[in-house]
Amino acid sequence: MAAVWGLATGMVGVAAQERAELVIAQRAAATSVDPHAENFGPNLMLAAHVFDRLIHQGPKQRLVPGLATAWRLVDATTWEFALRPGVTFHDGSPFTAEDVIASWRRAVRMTGHSSISFLARVIAGMEATGPLTLRVTTREPTPLLPNTVNQIVIIPRHLEYAASADFESGAAMIGTGAFRFVGWDKGKSVRLAGNPTWWGGTVAWKTVELRAIPDDAERIAALHDRRVDVIDTVPPADVARLEAGGVVRVARTPTSRIIYLGFDVGPGVPPGTAASDGSALAANPFRDLRVRQAVARAVNRAAIVRDSMEGQAMEAAQVVLPGLFGAAPDLPPAPFDPDGARALLAQAGYPGGFRTTLNCTRQRYVNDEQVCNAIALMLTGVGIQTDVRTFPAGEFFDRAAKGEFALRLAGWGTGTGEASYTLRGLLGTRDAKVGTGVSNYGHYSNPALDAQVEAAVATFDDGDREARLAAASRVAAADLGVVPLHFQMALWATRADLLYTPTNDEFTLAILVKRAPAAN
Repeated sequence: MAAVWGLATGMVGVAAQERAELVIAQRAAATSVDPHAENFGPNLMLAAHVFDRLIHQGPKQRLVPGLATAWRLVDATTWEFALRPGVTFHDGSPFTAEDVIASWRRAVRMTGHSSISFLARVIAGMEATGPLTLRVTTREPTPLLPNTVNQIVIIPRHLEYAASADFESGAAMIGTGAFRFVGWDKGKSVRLAGNPTWWGGTVAWKTVELRAIPDDAERIAALHDRRVDVIDTVPPADVARLEAGGVVRVARTPTSRIIYLGFDVGPGVPPGTAASDGSALAANPFRDLRVRQAVARAVNRAAIVRDSMEGQAMEAAQVVLPGLFGAAPDLPPAPFDPDGARALLAQAGYPGGFRTTLNCTRQRYVNDEQVCNAIALMLTGVGIQTDVRTFPAGEFFDRAAKGEFALRLAGWGTGTGEASYTLRGLLGTRDAKVGTGVSNYGHYSNPALDAQVEAAVATFDDGDREARLAAASRVAAADLGVVPLHFQMALWATRADLLYTPTNDEFTLAILVKRAPAAN
């Protein structure tokens, strides 16, 4: 998911800055520094500073060379990668094909509920056919292998069996990236130092601190007071004021992160769900498509974008951002139709509605608590009496993975830039062996959707594969395994003398910060 640094983008090789220290304030802190442990945005962003991947992502999440300079399809299940010469790890050891193989084996072994192992498991084997030549065999035809390997961080082969504790101590935090790891104060800050031997070019910043400041007002105050130089996740309500002040700059870009409502559609009545009078229900209402349709129609997306998101979001009709490979073109969002929602509930056997609990993160997504409360009012308005519970991000995802939520508000980014990543990871039938449904916490399963996606990802013709994925996106939108709400706008603010180059993966990367040209 890391954006590419340098290459033809003009983001590296900048002249030395007058001030060589950079402090970035983040809303969410990394929960682990182990680069293979968790598919969690702040963790992946931290890893992108220290480690590299075979293939990086450039503008609009297009693939560009990373530690691999070229790749080609040998046959239906075999790919060959030419690796970049002259690259060294932070400990001085040379980068070779054996390091890639060790990194893949370690990623496959990770068993956490949100690990990246589901991505690595499409690979059947890797073989070094030379020090800088790698042959990869897949379990089945895998046209999207380049999109998959760009998610696997490369570590030195001697760290293949390192424990997460070894990374947390710093002993195993050895990559080939633009920055070297210095220290981690969990939940508070990460300290980095520029890598003078980085293969990507000159690193402008001598030291970097990634400082967690969850409170929005405090993060903005720290920027104004020059205690920090860059902040991420600027509250939409503050954009106009910040831009009018002239003291800071605001950078923005649409993102592929879908904010959605997820259901527990398992056979049992989920926690916190009951009849409208508080008595037990005979069945789980969310298993009925008509109830899910009622929820979709009860939500006024336009009002959420306008009021809760201050206009800094885009209404969603599907889980993949329009314009990305495999998104369904011209698919309209579900209409705001409270009368239709009530009629659907009555048809499903709930004329008086029912009770449930909407579970949400706290300061993980943009204005998540405001959005959550607004949706609860909308659902209550059509007869689904909705209470709200909020949790810190770490606790939220742990509870979600354990099946403790009937209804949840969460987000998902299309990390590979194409639809199968989301259709398999968020809506695929959960299967640890094949790695589908890694974030499908609600027992959702649609075999027809699974089959369409699997057929698409085995199709080598790009046009045919895109059409197949678009058809699958339409099936997903109709069946409502989750209810798409909106795509976030990513917002950053910097000191007025700095520029930030935004990327739609939402990552905040020190290498993308440079000094603004002096005014004439």
